[in-house]
Amino acid sequence: MAELYYIDRVSDNYYAHYVKKIATLIMIAGLLAVPALAELSPKNLTPEGRREMIKVLKSRLYNLEHSLGVKETYTAAERKQEIERINAELEILYALPKIETLAVAALTAEAVATPEVTAAAPTPEPVIAYDPLGGLPKVLKHPVKVASLPAPAKAAWAGQFAFAAGYFANLAAVRGEWGLPVGELNVRGGGLLASGSGTHLALFTDVYYYLNPPETVGMRSYVGAGVNLPLISSAGGGRSLGGGLIYGGETKLADGRLFFEFGLGTLRSGTDRSGLTALVGYRF
Repeated sequence: MAELYYIDRVSDNYYAHYVKKIATLIMIAGLLAVPALAELSPKNLTPEGRREMIKVLKSRLYNLEHSLGVKETYTAAERKQEIERINAELEILYALPKIETLAVAALTAEAVATPEVTAAAPTPEPVIAYDPLGGLPKVLKHPVKVASLPAPAKAAWAGQFAFAAGYFANLAAVRGEWGLPVGELNVRGGGLLASGSGTHLALFTDVYYYLNPPETVGMRSYVGAGVNLPLISSAGGGRSLGGGLIYGGETKLADGRLFFEFGLGTLRSGTDRSGLTALVGYRF
């Protein structure tokens, strides 16, 4: 019985001895690991090193939060301070890849925004060979393109036919005319057929002046005066010169110009007929 007791004591001492050795090795490894972790700086780590450091810190944080395998004796305040420190280091480790990505993107954008500028070589002058006894000069290289001259601008309605219809001196009327510019003025002449208290056919001539230049966008207005002479009248009686005053406006429409005129007119055929003039027409 005493021998069995002795054997048990020896076995217990043997296992205790080895447990102490293992614990000592673990403590030595822990002490060596602390300086190694202290030397780890998030800024100096490679991507693989950052991942390993994140694993170590997350494990340490989990143990502190759940009081697992923590040999140190911490007060509540110290434990909270240690947890905050580990969280701050984790935030730095997580933020470093984003900062590096933004820095690379900024450098790339700057490189794209400032491309290398290469000066273009000047275009050489064309070389022309000329033989006094031969034909016209020939361009050997770099042919010169000669632009065709623009066609002369056509006057808006100069020398064109126009017609109008409406009222002249309070008589229903139609009118045909041909107009030409003369210096700053415009002259037109034609025939007028009016109806009311008889039918009248008269010749007329007007002179008018544009109030705005030809390049005006939109409507151009003008003022003028004219005379007329009845040739035929169903009303009978004597015929003499009549006249009128006008104000008009015109605007571009298709290939011609649409115009209107208002004013006062007089037609003397047998009796004097005076009144309002209101005409609308088109210059081709």
